[in-house]
Amino acid sequence: MNSSSLAILTSFVLSAALVAEPAAELFKKLNADSYAERHKAQLELDTWAVANPAESLELFFKEYKAAATPEVKVRVGQLLRDRVIFEKFGKPKGFVGIRMDNGAEKVDDELHAVVLVTNVVKDSPAEMFGLKQGDAIWRVDQQTFNRNALAYLQFKEIVTSKREGDTVVIDLVRGGKRIEVKLVLGTMPADLERLNNRFLNKDPELDKQNYFDNWLQSKMEAAVEKPKLESAVK
Repeated sequence: MNSSSLAILTSFVLSAALVAEPAAELFKKLNADSYAERHKAQLELDTWAVANPAESLELFFKEYKAAATPEVKVRVGQLLRDRVIFEKFGKPKGFVGIRMDNGAEKVDDELHAVVLVTNVVKDSPAEMFGLKQGDAIWRVDQQTFNRNALAYLQFKEIVTSKREGDTVVIDLVRGGKRIEVKLVLGTMPADLERLNNRFLNKDPELDKQNYFDNWLQSKMEAAVEKPKLESAVK
């Protein structure tokens, strides 16, 4: 399962009771003998961080510095990176997970420009929420496609204007029947975002990684310099 699907699944599975568990206890579970328990603790910490943004950044940095094992350092480092990047860049762009073509379909005796689903990406939001090859998408969030432009480009623009975790309402025709699908968007994969930005000579993932690396280096340097300053004052 990819990261976008995992994030969506986590948002449905984790309950308020799980999120309410103290963060200190969850950090202890990152050292558990069971891989499943360690992984579950990381997911719960990520959800806790979303609910407690003001506390999570400094706490994750503190735990990153004090990590007892390489695995814990990697897990906490990922949590820290996600929070730092979110604070700077916000939620990543939305992702459905279909390959598309343009077409036309009659809906209520009116001909509409549609997006034809030619393939559904494995473990994507599209697969999770039931889109199928051959579906004809004629409307998204009550918005139909302009017949004088390419439908799949309009669909792409709508989706990428939204963010991971947002819900879109997709109206489609399957086997002559109208179906409504409420789909929670996943995270646009890094490779796809790079492809979308190729003409702008931009690499969004590299920009994010460089920002985090610089942020972490500055924090580590400040953490070393602060005790020296306090000692000099005394």
